Amino acid sequence: MPGFPGRIIKWWFTITDPATTADKAADLNLEINSTNVTGGALQLTSANCTPKGSKVEAAAITANNVFDAEDSISIEASNVTAFAEGEGVLMIAIE
Repeated sequence: MPGFPGRIIKWWFTITDPATTADKAADLNLEINSTNVTGGALQLTSANCTPKGSKVEAAAITANNVFDAEDSISIEASNVTAFAEGEGVLMIAIE
């Protein structure tokens, strides 16, 4: 729970340890409670998860991005192929 009302503006993934194995992928999206945020898909691949310090931006968020203080914000993954290495930090900008 965020503890305050607001809206999600954008989100991204910053690489802290690059991926090195080819052909790996994961599609991520945000949910408020159990409702998908419209737009805002974040697609991670071996190719865009390198070099260290690079930033993978999600698509533009277009709707369903307003939350209340008691709501939960979660991340859902799909189409995942196992990354053998690599790490990063997910950042969510809210107001």
